[in-house]
Amino acid sequence: MQWIDSSEIYKSLEDEKIIMFYKGPVPQDTLVDMGAFLKSMLYGNPRIKTIFAIFVEMAHNILYHSAEREVVDLDGNDIGVGLIILREQPGHFVLKSCNPLLGEAVPVLRRKLDEIHNLGKEDLRKLYLSMRKTGENRTQKGAGLGLIEIAKRPDTQLDFDIQPFNDQYHLFNLTATIAKGG
Repeated sequence: MQWIDSSEIYKSLEDEKIIMFYKGPVPQDTLVDMGAFLKSMLYGNPRIKTIFAIFVEMAHNILYHSAEREVVDLDGNDIGVGLIILREQPGHFVLKSCNPLLGEAVPVLRRKLDEIHNLGKEDLRKLYLSMRKTGENRTQKGAGLGLIEIAKRPDTQLDFDIQPFNDQYHLFNLTATIAKGG
């Protein structure tokens, strides 16, 4: 196996204005540390609360729903593995997450994402309130509200992509573009 040239990676991350790049398991303590890091890197930025809230939703999605799992203790408990990237661009921030899915999960997720993507902010707010009130999707961790929570935020655009990865997995890419300002 040929090792990756770290100078190329470093230059690429610098050129792309990458603030944070993480690939691996997302246990709760790592999530707390990454959140503290984000807060320190964005100190004083008027969009810090929005970026942090979206980051938490994306990290929880990986933690609970990634098909790639890593055992984290002697009891055999496992957590999800994925990728989170925060990038700064001239007029906005881009927060992206990526995690593997099993093929059978793809159609259901795609339907939910298409529904969310086709709703306006006010309709998303109503759907969110309705799901909280009725308890719809209560069998899922987090009541299935995380994607709606991201999409309904003002000055935020949510995009997704699900693509085949290998014989076992598809990759779920979730991208939130957050306008600068406040």
